[in-house]
Amino acid sequence: MEERFDAKLHGVEMRLMDHIDGFVNLHRTMDVELASLRAKSNRHDDFLVKSAKRLDMDFERT
Repeated sequence: MEERFDAKLHGVEMRLMDHIDGFVNLHRTMDVELASLRAKSNRHDDFLVKSAKRLDMDFERT
């Protein structure tokens, strides 16, 4: 009986660890995506600032 309980407990532990690993990997992926989007946004902002200067327009970056 105790062996069966230990086996079930081990299975639950393994599933829990798998879920935790998946959660951590999801957040790592989201951090990478966020960094990518920030870089893209900064490039667009820089482009707009340069374009506005060429057209003698005032453009403030926020």
